[in-house]
Amino acid sequence: MTHSPSFDLKTRGGVTAGPEWIHDGDQPIAELQHVEVEQPEQNLRYFNKNPRPILLRSLSLAPHQKPLVDGVHLYWVLGRDIITSDVVDVSVEGRGSSHLRLTVITADPGGVATSRRIIDITYDEEDGSYVYEFACHLELHAPETFDLPGVESHSFEYSDPWFTD
Repeated sequence: MTHSPSFDLKTRGGVTAGPEWIHDGDQPIAELQHVEVEQPEQNLRYFNKNPRPILLRSLSLAPHQKPLVDGVHLYWVLGRDIITSDVVDVSVEGRGSSHLRLTVITADPGGVATSRRIIDITYDEEDGSYVYEFACHLELHAPETFDLPGVESHSFEYSDPWFTD
């Protein structure tokens, strides 16, 4: 059976303040989430450092199937205290088509870095599954922040997908 996707980003459950979901036709397939996270989840997942993380949640991998990926964060964690947690812009291209592109731009409050995540969502007819392709870009505005005496390497966390049970 052939599936013809028609992707869009829609607000559900409210006109202005409801959650935003990526849809394939009338079926929600992933949630674009940017809400206050309460305890204990705030401490367990975000170490009390990112109160309103921007995430892609509840990703379905095939039409009419339950979500298999619980979440992918759309920001960078640079070292211990620099997080691109401020949402600058979210743009959508390809509404109503078989290829949706979300571009999520975030920055850290101190002006050290800006993140640009591009998520291309398509459907693979041969596999019968959705394809979420992530391109992650990071621009450092103050690289001297990482020039620390005695430190030979730095860690940059760019993606940490969570899977459902």
